[in-house]
Amino acid sequence: ERYDQARDLFRKAIDMNPREMSAYYQLGKIALLSGKDLEKGLGYFQEYLKVEPKPNNPTWADVHWRMGMIQEKLGDKEQAVSEYQKALKLNPEHKNAKDSLSKIQK
Repeated sequence: ERYDQARDLFRKAIDMNPREMSAYYQLGKIALLSGKDLEKGLGYFQEYLKVEPKPNNPTWADVHWRMGMIQEKLGDKEQAVSEYQKALKLNPEHKNAKDSLSKIQK
């Protein structure tokens, strides 16, 4: 849970190579997990969505699921539902997105 250190490390990775897409994903995830800079976290995830993920990296469905989680933290239930639905459109078997969508629609 050393989010500040991790954030600095991934920002340096981007400074060295702006095409290091996994760093954008990790920065978005840090925002989500820490609860800090949530809007920036959405921006990092949106940046990640600009390039097809490499094998064994998080999928676009994973990113939309996490964006939905950020939207929930921001209090935007409608946008959270939209993100979960995007994740499921990309991967109908995405268990986390299914669970999150089910939970928010109760």
